[in-house]
Amino acid sequence: MTKLTSDTPTDITLSATSIQENRTIGTLIGNLSTTDVTVGDSFSYNLVTGDGSDDNGDFSIDGNQLKTAKKFNFETKDSYKIRIQTTDATGLNFTKKFTITIINVVEFTYSYQYIDKFYERPDDGTVQNILHIRIDSDSFVAAPTQAPGIINTKRYTLNTHYSVANVPNGLTMEVRDYPEGGGVNDRRLSVVFTGKATAHAKADSVNDVTITFLSAILQNTSDLSTATTKSKNDIKIEFDSYLMYLLRLGENTFTERTDAGKEGRISPTDQNPPVSVNVVANLQNAYKIIKISKNIIANPVKGTHFTVTGLPANLNLIAAKSTFNQDLYIWINGKADSHANSDDTTFTITFDKSIFATPPASNDEIIGRVQTFKLDFKD
Repeated sequence: MTKLTSDTPTDITLSATSIQENRTIGTLIGNLSTTDVTVGDSFSYNLVTGDGSDDNGDFSIDGNQLKTAKKFNFETKDSYKIRIQTTDATGLNFTKKFTITIINVVEFTYSYQYIDKFYERPDDGTVQNILHIRIDSDSFVAAPTQAPGIINTKRYTLNTHYSVANVPNGLTMEVRDYPEGGGVNDRRLSVVFTGKATAHAKADSVNDVTITFLSAILQNTSDLSTATTKSKNDIKIEFDSYLMYLLRLGENTFTERTDAGKEGRISPTDQNPPVSVNVVANLQNAYKIIKISKNIIANPVKGTHFTVTGLPANLNLIAAKSTFNQDLYIWINGKADSHANSDDTTFTITFDKSIFATPPASNDEIIGRVQTFKLDFKD
């Protein structure tokens, strides 16, 4: 009888030691193989503790395949250390350390100027809002063409720098550069719609307008074949909708004045409608602007066209339509009795459909009908 002998494995090879960021959990990184002089031997592989095993928990082994156990982000961490052991059929083993490198992928991020959609304003098919795009790992080339009627702003070329789909007839999607600080921010772009939609009834609203960026828009002409964020396919356009939203999203806090004699006040002095450029200036930024997609009545009345709840005693909210556009300005007159830090609170404004010159059938049709604000007292 011949005794089976086996030699100890002498090396482990991993077919690939890098992977692109943002791949799903369970993505294959590479195949493992073992160097062993024993003919016909079989091997099993495991992640083991020891020197170089710092990041074992972020990976898994399936048979002879090394896979991801998390979604990697290059900006968070760009390399990982693992320790792998191969064991032959007789239990002899060999251990080796590996470094897995994360490949940076060009990423586009998207954010809206106002609300999370484009909307019709006024009721003629014109579409408002701005979609901002930021990029990392590369920069945008200079836009080649002057944007008509806009100083210091240029636009990119459709089907050279980007492509579009599902844009309603009559509208044109424009991609423009981003002027900033006397120059151009080559990591930012803005998307707007020009023209007027041919059909703009409520039923013509869409939620699948798509933009896809092409490599030619990048200074390094990076390969975008695996850049999942190069496309955004859920851009919404709302027609004939009743929308109300704060001009600057997130800036919903009214702050107590800190100048002498103004304790408990939000506005420097009591102001009353009509709202003119001078009145706005006198309020010294102690006001908020609510943008509205449709015309409203000239003189909204509290208790009829809107209600206010939660406002502290001796403070009075004023809401007035602008004399130079259809925006609604709100500010707070009066002086709060209690204005310590502990008196910070929130209050809400609820609008009624009757505030619109042509009201909707129901209050439920008003998007942004309830607006919540904060009061920040400084004492």
